[in-house]
Amino acid sequence: MHQTLSAEFDLLPDRKPARINAIYDAIPVGIAFLDRQLRCLRMNRRMGALAGLPATAATGLPFIDVWPEAEDALLAAASLALAGTVVEDIALTGPLTGAERALVASLHPHSDGNGDGAALLCIVEDRTALRRCEAELRHFKELRRQTLELSDLYPWYGAPDGTPRTTRRWRERTGLGAADVATPQGWIAALHPDDRAPFEAAWTCSLTGGAALEIDLRLRVAGDGVPDSEYRWFRRRAAAQRDAEGRIVQWHGTDEDIHERRLAEDALRESEDHYRHSVELNPQFPFTLDADGRLLEVSSRWRALVGLSHEETLGHGWMRAVHPDDLNGARQNWADAIASGVRIDNEKRIRMADGSYRWFRARATARRDATGRVVRWYGSTEDIHERKMTEAALRESESFARQILDNSPECVKVLDMEGRLTFMNIPGVRLMELDSFECLKNQPWEANWPEERRPQLRASIDIAKRGGTGRFLGFCPTAKGTPKWWDNLVCPLPGADGRPQRLLAISRDVTDIQMARQALEETTALLSGVLESTTDAVVFIDRDWRITYRNPAAAAIHEGRGIRLGDAFFDAFPQQTESSSLFRKAMADQTPVVFEEFVTALGQWTEIHAFPTAQGLSVFFRNVTERRRVEEERRAAQEKIAQLARLDSLTGLSNRLYFQERLEEALREAPDEGVMAVHYIDLDQFKAVNDTLGHHAGDALLRQVAGRLRGCIGAADLVSRFGGDEFAVLQPNLWGPAEAEDLARCIISALAEPIEIDGAQVRTGTSIGIALSRRDGVEADALLKAADIALYRAKADGRNTHRFFAPEMAERLKSFHDLKLGLHEALRQGEFELHYQPLVCTGESRIRGFEALIRWRRPGRGLIRPADFIPVAEETGLIGPIGEWALREACREATRWPDGIGISVNVSSVQFRDKELVESVRQALADTGLAPERLELEITESVLLQDDDANLGTLRELRALGARIVMDDFGTGYSALGYLCRFRFDKVKIDRSFVANLPRCDGSTAVVQAVAGMGRNLGIVITAEGVEEQTQLDAVRRLGCHEAQGYLFSRPVPAAEVPALIARLQDEG
Repeated sequence: MHQTLSAEFDLLPDRKPARINAIYDAIPVGIAFLDRQLRCLRMNRRMGALAGLPATAATGLPFIDVWPEAEDALLAAASLALAGTVVEDIALTGPLTGAERALVASLHPHSDGNGDGAALLCIVEDRTALRRCEAELRHFKELRRQTLELSDLYPWYGAPDGTPRTTRRWRERTGLGAADVATPQGWIAALHPDDRAPFEAAWTCSLTGGAALEIDLRLRVAGDGVPDSEYRWFRRRAAAQRDAEGRIVQWHGTDEDIHERRLAEDALRESEDHYRHSVELNPQFPFTLDADGRLLEVSSRWRALVGLSHEETLGHGWMRAVHPDDLNGARQNWADAIASGVRIDNEKRIRMADGSYRWFRARATARRDATGRVVRWYGSTEDIHERKMTEAALRESESFARQILDNSPECVKVLDMEGRLTFMNIPGVRLMELDSFECLKNQPWEANWPEERRPQLRASIDIAKRGGTGRFLGFCPTAKGTPKWWDNLVCPLPGADGRPQRLLAISRDVTDIQMARQALEETTALLSGVLESTTDAVVFIDRDWRITYRNPAAAAIHEGRGIRLGDAFFDAFPQQTESSSLFRKAMADQTPVVFEEFVTALGQWTEIHAFPTAQGLSVFFRNVTERRRVEEERRAAQEKIAQLARLDSLTGLSNRLYFQERLEEALREAPDEGVMAVHYIDLDQFKAVNDTLGHHAGDALLRQVAGRLRGCIGAADLVSRFGGDEFAVLQPNLWGPAEAEDLARCIISALAEPIEIDGAQVRTGTSIGIALSRRDGVEADALLKAADIALYRAKADGRNTHRFFAPEMAERLKSFHDLKLGLHEALRQGEFELHYQPLVCTGESRIRGFEALIRWRRPGRGLIRPADFIPVAEETGLIGPIGEWALREACREATRWPDGIGISVNVSSVQFRDKELVESVRQALADTGLAPERLELEITESVLLQDDDANLGTLRELRALGARIVMDDFGTGYSALGYLCRFRFDKVKIDRSFVANLPRCDGSTAVVQAVAGMGRNLGIVITAEGVEEQTQLDAVRRLGCHEAQGYLFSRPVPAAEVPALIARLQDEG
C-alpha cells in the first residue's frame, strides 16, 4: 500500500506547494519527507499529530529525536532506503507513542523533484486498533478452542455443493477417518439406516434453498471403550456462509452429542406416558388448592372433559362448570371446610365440554404445617355419573313398581309358602273394604273365603308351590259383606336358587262381568222368547246356505213347502231369483241388506232384513202387504195434492212451480238447434182496478186475462200465473226471435181490448220481457231472470210494450272481469288477509278456537266482502290457490296462540274437486307445525251434493290426518240429516237464521233444541252462529249448544288483535 502511495506522490501532475500540502493533509496516515541525515524537511498534519508536534515546527528536526528508542531501526532502514530498497514494518517506540500504541513506519526512496533535498519518504501508520483486533481474535480463537474442547460440539465444514470436510476433533469423537466421510455417500453412510433418508431430504432442502439445517440423528461412533458399530444421538446444525453478493461459499456445521439427554428424554416420556396412562385409567382426577380454597392445579384430563383451559380453572374459575342448582351448595361446603379445616366430601353436577352435565364426587383433605395451620388442600374428583344414574333408575323403578301396585285395579297379595298373607297393595285393601292390612297380616289367606271355595284356593296354592300357575274363579264377600266375584291367579316368586320362595296372588274383581254374563243369559232367554212369539219369520243361515234355526212363524211357512232344518235356504222359494244376489252380497261384503219383494208363492209383499253374523246370516221376513196398500193410497193422494199445488185456483192456469218444472224439462229435452222463448208478463194498471173496483173485480180481470192468454198461445205453448198480476208463457220449438215477437204483439193486442167487469169497461195494458234459450241462458233460473230483467226494461221504456233481453249486463260482465283480474293481482301482491272471530264455549265462557274469515283489502277500494269475490274465485278456479293460502296462513297464525285454542278454516265445494286437497292440508300442517287436532275444516252441504261418494272419501282422508270436520250453515238445505248418517261430523254449526229469532220464535227454539239433542246423542259438538245478544246466548246455552259465535263476543278481528281479544275474553270469562 505504501509503495503505491509513494508512487502516486511522484506522479502528481500539479505539484504546486499549496495544493500538494492540502493533499498531504487529507491523507489519513503520517507522511514526512527526510533528507539523507534523516532530518525532517516537512510533514503533514497526521504525522504531526502522531509525533505530538505541530507540522510547521518539525522542519529541520532529526527524525530519530522524535522516536529515540527506534533510532537503531531507523538508521538501519535509512541506509537500505537510500540504497533504493523500501523498508517496512519499522516499530516506533518512545515517549510519544505510549505503551499501548502501535505505530509502524516505512521508508521509501524519494527523488527530489522539487529541489528541496528530500531523499526519503517516511510513512507512519497507527496500527493500535488493528493490533487490538488481532489480539482479540487470538483470544477468541483460543476461547473457541477451549469451548469446543470442553463441550459436546464437534465442528465440520462443507463445500457449497455439500461435500463434507471434517475436523480432527470430529474424527476423534466418531472414530472415523477423513477418507470415510470424504464424499456425500460416505457422509450419509455413517448415519443410522433409519436416519439416512430424513437427513438426506433435509440436507438437500438446505443445499437447494440455503436454509439452515437442524436435525436429530444417530451417528456411528467408535473408540474410548465404545462397542463397535454403536450409534449415538447427535443434533446436527449447519448454516451457510455467503460472500458480498450472497453466494454460498462454505457451510459451517456442528454435531452436538445429545445421546444422554435423548435417553433421559425418552425415559422421561416413558415415565410421563406411564403416569398419564395411570391417571387416565384412574376414575379420579387429582387437584390441589391453596389454604384459602383457590385452585392451584387440576388434572388435564378433567380440564379436557369440561372444556376449560388451565387458566380458566385456576382460583375459583372451576366453579363456572358447576350446575347452577348445585353451585351454592358447593360454595357453602368449601366455605365450611376452609373455616373448620375438616375433610370435605360432596357431590355435584359438572358441565362437560359438549354442554351436558355429569355427576362427580369431590373429596379433599387439608395438609397442615408444624403449627397446625392449613397450607394446602389435596383432593380428587371422581366421576359417579353412572352410579347416580343407576341409583336414580333404581329409585324410578321402585317408584314405578310402587305406582303400579298402588294404582293397579287388582288386589295384589304376597303369601309365604304356608299360604299366610305378608303383603297387600293399597287398592287391594280398598277392594276388600279393609281399614288396614294389619288385621290380615300373617293370617291364612283361605280364612277370608267361604268354606265351599277353599278347596279351589288350596289346589291353586299347591300348583304354585310346585312352580306352576294356579287359577280359580270364586265368590267371596268383602270385609263389609259386599258380594264380589274374584278371578284369582297364584304363581311362585323364586328365590336366589330359582326355587319358589314366596307366592304371588292376584285377585281381579269380575263382579260386573259375572253380572253381565248372567244378564246376557237372561237377555238370551228373553230374546228367544221374543223370537218364538213374534209374527215375523226369522231364519239363521250358515255359510253353506243351510238353515240352522227358524222360529215358529218361519217353521209354519217352511213346513207347508216341505222344508226342514238343515235344508238349503234357497229351496224354500226357488222362484225368487232376483233376491238371491242380495243375500249373497250381504254374506260376501259382510254388510246388512234391506229390501222389499213380492213373494209369488205366498201372494204377499215381504220386507226382508239380512244381517251378517260370525256364523252366516240372520234373515227377518215381515208381511208388509197391508202397509204397501196404505202407502199406495197415500201416494195417490200426494199426487193429487201435487197437481193441486201446481195449479192456480183463481185462473185455472198452472202456477210458477209447474212452469219451472216444465221449463226445466223443455230445456233438458230441447234439440240442439231448437230455440224457446220465455215471456214474462205484467199487467199495467192492475193495482188501480183493485183499488177502484175492489178485489173481486181484480180477480175477475185476472180470470179474463187468463182466457185471452190461452187464446193467444199455440198448442205446444204453456201459460202460467206466477202470482198477483204476473204471468209467464213458455214458447218452445221456435225457429227464431220473430215468432216470439209475434206472440208478444198478439198478447199486447189482445189485452189492450176493453174488458167488461160488472157492466164496467176496464182497459189495461201489459208489458212483456222476453228471454231466448241458448242466447240468454241455458237454465230455467237464468232464462226467468233474463226475462224478468227484460220486463223491467219494458216497463222503463213506457209500458204496454215488449223487450227482448239484451246484454245490458255489460256492466255486470265488466265488473266480473274486473274482479277476476283483481283477484290475480291480489294473489301476486298479497292483498288478502284473514280476520278471526272467536268460538266460545257456552258452559265455561272460554275460547275454544277461532274461525278464519278471508278479506280482500283492494288498493283504492278498501275491504271487499267475501260474498262479492268468492263466487268469482270459484268460477275462475282461483279459489284453489286462495284457499290454500288461507289454510296455510291460518295454521301459521294459530301456532302463535295457546295450545288449547284451535283454528277453523272454510273449504269451498270447488276445492273438493281438487284431488290435491288432502295433500295441501297435510303439507300445511307439516310446514307450520300445527297439531292436526287443532285444525277444523268447515264445509257446507253443497260439498256433498256433487259426487258425494268421492267427497265422502276425501272427508275420511282429511279426518285420517287428524283434522276435525265441521258442517257449516246446518239446516239451510234438505240433505243434511242424510249426510250425518253417512259421515260422522265432529261439529255442526246451526245457521244464524235460526239463532236470530231466539228466544222469541217457538219454531227456531224447537229446531235449535232438536239439533242440539241430535248432537248430544251422536257425540257431535253443536255451535250456534250469529249470537249477537245476551238473550240469544242464554237461549242456545239452555237448549244444549256447546259453542257460540257472533258479534256478542267480537267481530272478526285482524291477526294482530287476537292476543288482546284472547286476554279480554279470558278475563271476562
